[in-house]
Amino acid sequence: MDKQAQTTTYVGLALTGLGFLIIGLAWDGAAELDYVQGQFPYLISGGLTGLGLIMLGVVLLVIQTMRRDAAKRARQIQELALAVTELQAQLAPGAVQDAAVTGEFRPRPRRAAQDSGEALTEQIPQVVETRGRRR
Repeated sequence: MDKQAQTTTYVGLALTGLGFLIIGLAWDGAAELDYVQGQFPYLISGGLTGLGLIMLGVVLLVIQTMRRDAAKRARQIQELALAVTELQAQLAPGAVQDAAVTGEFRPRPRRAAQDSGEALTEQIPQVVETRGRRR
């Protein structure tokens, strides 16, 4: 984990902990009062501020986790591409590389029946006739 990733993680954890601490202090202050009108300032100032800090901290942690997972996935894809290239080189040393490795697209050759409309038209009655026999 690099320095920025550690800093973001620690800031997220600190903000989440601070949010819970502020909510606890607000609850303690509101618990000392018997009337609701006196408890509202604690609810608004402490409760909502604490909730906002918790949400901000969790968002930072989620973003950092997503960044870490994306970097890990990119490394795995690079390793996989390298392994495929090495395997292909071992299996067919002089062969043209595959589209998955080079990024080039080479269409596969079609069968003769797909190229010719007449051949396809001749196959349709045979398929219909075969399906009719199964019933």
